[in-house]
Amino acid sequence: MKNKTFTYIASLYIILATVLLTFLSITQRIELMPLLGMSVFFLFSIAFLLFALRLHKRYERLTVERETLSVLVNSMSDFIVFKDEEGRWISVNDFGLKLYNLEPEVVIGKTDLQLAKAYPQYEKYFRYCYETDELTWSRHNPTRVEETLIVKEEERLFDVLKVPLEHEDGSRKGLFAIGRDITELRQAEESLIKNEKLSVVGQLAAGIAHEIRNPLTSLKGFVDLCRKEDGDIDNYLSIMHTELERINKIVDELLLIAKPTKIPFQQYYLHEIVDSVVELMEPEAKEAGITIVLKCDETTPAVRCEECQIKQVLINIIKNAIEASKEKTTITVSIKTEENTVLLSIKDEGCGIPKQRLDKLGEPFFTMKEKGTGLGMTVTFKIIEAHNGTIDIESEVNLGTTVNVRLPLIQQETEKKLVHS
Repeated sequence: MKNKTFTYIASLYIILATVLLTFLSITQRIELMPLLGMSVFFLFSIAFLLFALRLHKRYERLTVERETLSVLVNSMSDFIVFKDEEGRWISVNDFGLKLYNLEPEVVIGKTDLQLAKAYPQYEKYFRYCYETDELTWSRHNPTRVEETLIVKEEERLFDVLKVPLEHEDGSRKGLFAIGRDITELRQAEESLIKNEKLSVVGQLAAGIAHEIRNPLTSLKGFVDLCRKEDGDIDNYLSIMHTELERINKIVDELLLIAKPTKIPFQQYYLHEIVDSVVELMEPEAKEAGITIVLKCDETTPAVRCEECQIKQVLINIIKNAIEASKEKTTITVSIKTEENTVLLSIKDEGCGIPKQRLDKLGEPFFTMKEKGTGLGMTVTFKIIEAHNGTIDIESEVNLGTTVNVRLPLIQQETEKKLVHS
């Protein structure tokens, strides 16, 4: 309404000025030069009025946009803070004012270090904010951090994104920070992890009970026979010793999974370790009518590993391949360099593994063997993970299985004094 009124007045002003100039020109009551001066004055006045009108419209539009943006920012459930090049608070939204229960006049124009001195009870929180601000400026890139802040006298965890603002020469211009309360989210995640751990513990307990109960049942039976002195006592004792060894093996594997020993790694050529394991496993393979073919690139660089653990991995995988293969089939063991890793592949021509069961490989007590525990592959995955390596398994039912183990290469400049097996 104001803009329309202003336009009408300006238009009327122009019309009156035009009529007046025309009338004076016709009647010739004033001289030409004063008339021209008045014309210029009127024209400049009209231009000024039009310019003022345009500025007024632009100012009103900017005011509306600013009010809209302010309402949007202040209605957010995230805190938003702007700081200058010295780290002083220059602007903060309504939610940000709830932090530490401080008033705007208290925080505006102050740095986090100044606020830390003024409010000793919040010192550690303000100092951490200052440190993360400095980290963001030093990186010259947006930085995401987690900060503990005080809301209504309660510690809350915030996921904070800090964006440094810089001049063209790289000097500091300011800093923008936006943070979201993730306290409930983190508590839910921790609860989920705890429940998952309890679930795993329950599965392990059930598996352990099942695997140990069988040999214990056998032991109980043979103890009863020994008491009755019925049968071959020496044979009974031999069987009992075997069952005890089985229980001991299960316990050892569980301890390795729960608390893997920290053994210092050394540099080895992987093909030398493979040679020794294949030599060890060949008699078992020949007895089953299976041939092991070795395809090793002896120029493959060394890897950092623990020799005995890698041997255990190879024995577990090759033994599984032998047990899954039929007579007159081949197991191929190959080594080559692939990108930044040494790739060790063990391929068999056995029965294969259904796709729906591949994802379960490595889970404790999951096995496809009649007398297996499933702990062998669990230990295998754990060892390779400790070596910063990976295992992936490809399988087709009735065609065979390929296990690919990748271990990271050593940088060439550190390859000195290699340890040969």
